[in-house]
Amino acid sequence: MKHVLTIAGSDTCGGAGIQADLKTFSAQGTYGMSVITAVAVQNTQGVFGCQDIDPEIIKGQIDAIFTDIEVSAVKIGMVSQIPTIHAIADKLEQYQPKNVVLDPVMISKSGFDLMQPEAKEALITRLIPLAYVITPNLPEAEVITGLKINDLASMEQAARAIHKMGAKNVLIKGGHLEDDATDLLFDGENIVTLHSDRINTKNTHGTGCTMSSCIAANLAKGKTVEEAVRIAKLSRELGCGNFVKVEIMRDSKYLLPDNQETIRATEMLAKDGFIVMPYMYPDLNVARDLVNAGAASVMPLASPIGSNKGLATKEFIQILIDEIDLPIIVDAGIGRPSQACEAMEMGAAAIMANTALATAGDLPMMASAFKNAIEAGRKAYLAGLGRVLTRGASASDPLTGFLRD
Repeated sequence: MKHVLTIAGSDTCGGAGIQADLKTFSAQGTYGMSVITAVAVQNTQGVFGCQDIDPEIIKGQIDAIFTDIEVSAVKIGMVSQIPTIHAIADKLEQYQPKNVVLDPVMISKSGFDLMQPEAKEALITRLIPLAYVITPNLPEAEVITGLKINDLASMEQAARAIHKMGAKNVLIKGGHLEDDATDLLFDGENIVTLHSDRINTKNTHGTGCTMSSCIAANLAKGKTVEEAVRIAKLSRELGCGNFVKVEIMRDSKYLLPDNQETIRATEMLAKDGFIVMPYMYPDLNVARDLVNAGAASVMPLASPIGSNKGLATKEFIQILIDEIDLPIIVDAGIGRPSQACEAMEMGAAAIMANTALATAGDLPMMASAFKNAIEAGRKAYLAGLGRVLTRGASASDPLTGFLRD
């Protein structure tokens, strides 16, 4: 399990700050740790006071974590004063964690100033350059950049300005837009807009904390969709061609594909001219979405990667073969030539096999067996398999079919 550290303030009612971060880390399957920078006096009605923690105590908390535990990501939230910012920046520069997510908390929903005005410059010069991702909302981005932001064009302008301050990736959250709730992500080269319908609710306390800590937890667990896209683009530039197999997995134990993120990545890559072959958990609706996203084939798993357990998802793969017009390539879990033959008999266009060969006693002989099995299964499918009786029996001979015809 990955370890994720939050450096933020404490919210007495548990909806935001350290408490929200730790809940999010747990929900995302990571182990949460905390460094408290301030103690807020607040409830669902507002913030009524705040006590900053001594900077030396903050440094001591950070030292206690980094000298004992491997940290896969850091989320920074409420840092209200200049000495706090310098203390955190000094320690991050010392330990150099890979994934730092900065949520520049400046003002509470009720209007309470959570950052001293004079601390803005310290935030820009000390913490923003250390951020792998920074996640300001529109008012926070306006304070940081001095720009007026009210549409996607001004959001992009702000993202580019903040990127120049040193942040590697800038996520401008669009919850304060008048129409929808579109967020904008800029990585220094590409702009990605993330559209979503606005949810009309007053229960927005802690949403920014939850989002930034969720990003930190998932950075700790592996690559993002945008990273997968950049890898594919780099491969093409290196002459590896336009074919790309997409595998996006948030689950590190069973290596199950993240279907929704796979759809997103497929759409992005297909629009950029790639021939996309996505690995997915067999689901008809997801397969249809992949077709609409521009996939060149659909590659459902038979069973978990490397398990050699065979066609555990056989019935669902058959649905895809029957309903999807693209080639269905059975990927992951095929462990025996007989299983490969069965998949081909079902009508699969191809199967993927690696572990079955790599773990075989005689690799060349096993490869030959798979070749023969695949060819036999394909011929059987093209010939048309004989019918299966669910009840009773029926006497037959080789001429039965001819006589009926």
